[in-house]
Amino acid sequence: MQRFVSLDVSELEPPEPMEEIFEQLRDLQSGAALKVFHRREPLPIYPMLDKMGYSHCSQRLQRNKFVIYIWPTVDKQLGEFCRHAANIDTQP
Repeated sequence: MQRFVSLDVSELEPPEPMEEIFEQLRDLQSGAALKVFHRREPLPIYPMLDKMGYSHCSQRLQRNKFVIYIWPTVDKQLGEFCRHAANIDTQP
């Protein structure tokens, strides 16, 4: 069963959002994805996530409100689950 670990970094100043995201990823359990709420899309961390073996997708909810899903690339089923959630998820 897939599940999300939610993390709201929308009120944090750089570099705190990145630090919080990476800290949560270190503790992420198998079968779980990180669901991040942010005021902007964190483009600078995407190459780092790729190198660390994580995939990601994002959805813009409003002008300054994004949700970013991050999961281990090897978990294809979880990736499908996250991509599906990104297309329909509108509530934090």
